[in-house]
Amino acid sequence: MSQPPAVPGIRHQYGSHPDQFGHFYPGNAESGATIALVHGGFWRAHRDLTMLVPVAADLTRRGWHVWNIEYRRGRSWHDTLADCAVALDYLGDLAAGFDLDTERVVMLGHSAGGHLVTWCAGRAPAARRAGSPLPKIVPAGVVSAAGVLDLAQAFRWGIGERAVTEFLGGSPDEVPDAFRQADPMARLPTGVRLRCLHGPDDERVPVELSHRYARAARANGDDVTVTEVPGNHADIIDVGHPAWRAVVDAVGRLATY
Repeated sequence: MSQPPAVPGIRHQYGSHPDQFGHFYPGNAESGATIALVHGGFWRAHRDLTMLVPVAADLTRRGWHVWNIEYRRGRSWHDTLADCAVALDYLGDLAAGFDLDTERVVMLGHSAGGHLVTWCAGRAPAARRAGSPLPKIVPAGVVSAAGVLDLAQAFRWGIGERAVTEFLGGSPDEVPDAFRQADPMARLPTGVRLRCLHGPDDERVPVELSHRYARAARANGDDVTVTEVPGNHADIIDVGHPAWRAVVDAVGRLATY
């Protein structure tokens, strides 16, 4: 990846923990939409939001506001999910200062970040089922780039050097509540449009995980598509790679529809 941002992101702390922050990149006010980014790294602490700095810069140059989210990793799965939810809702706090349209927020996540943005898509229905307060921000659409969208199957395949076991603390039989709460497959339908982009030869996260989620989501009435794009696991977020064009197109359609 290349092309560092012409304008640095503005750091905002959405919580008290050092990892509860994000970088906001103001775009063109006329574009209206905000893109919330969530990085991957198999939920482990050695990866951070700098992975998506070139992505944030590219999207900002295209006119969109961008919110690049950091979150707690390598600790508790509950902390990770809660941070993504709180960080998304923090856009409501930023709205007045940057003239944001909170009804035009599109989430984009890569790899484990694809899991997290897809999980966020199911927040409102989950809150209704539980009788809990509704989230402040409901995304207008979600783009999963090479996302880990079926945690139970990812566990069975042992992807990411058994990353799901490490993230949730065991198998579906050992920690069923964790899988019920964290697996996007268990949170259908979401009512949010989702576009999955995935390389058929992805060596880290098999494309079948996107197809499995899409089949289940469509069976539950959700608007979900899968587009296979050439390239490996990292190419899809390389702003200089042809696969990135497909991601931008998907984001753009969701942001303007």
